[in-house]
Amino acid sequence: MSGGCAALARGEADGLEKSLFRPQALSTVRYADPAAWAVATATARAFGAAADPVAAAGDRIGVVVTSPRGPVETMAWIASATREGSSSPLRFPASNPGSLAGVTCIALGLRGPTLMLTMPAAEGAALGLLLGERWIARGDVALVVVASCVERAPGKNLARCVVVGGAPGGALDPRGEASWLAGAASTAGSVPE
Repeated sequence: MSGGCAALARGEADGLEKSLFRPQALSTVRYADPAAWAVATATARAFGAAADPVAAAGDRIGVVVTSPRGPVETMAWIASATREGSSSPLRFPASNPGSLAGVTCIALGLRGPTLMLTMPAAEGAALGLLLGERWIARGDVALVVVASCVERAPGKNLARCVVVGGAPGGALDPRGEASWLAGAASTAGSVPE
């Protein structure tokens, strides 16, 4: 990657932290998978650490999420309900891998381009960082959230995100950020860059 971008903040979460979201957002996204809420929570934590650039970016924030399997719990629920002969179409959108990016956008009011990469986190994070830098360089967005979500154990997710922004002379470390995004050992929290 060429210089010109920098990691502004990181966020991490293993589940939903309701206090980070408006009540309206929580009620709007009623059937979201726990993995999707983990990604949204990690992003909200990173946004807290990069409040000024996020406010300045307005609607010009893109989102790239990578996960090897998508919303596992919701997919399992739908499969089970279907075998039993009754499933709710209201839950179908939450079973789509794209919901990991979509819930983040709905919950945080993001309107920029989005992309969901259903692939191993290490590969997807590197690709997401590359795409994010290109979106910023082209002027499509001011910031990009690059996030990953991995299932650490059945029903236990870890989501991490990096907020990337344009920075004259910035030196984004794509290998280091991709490695961090793909990692699984850590405690939940937010670490500003």
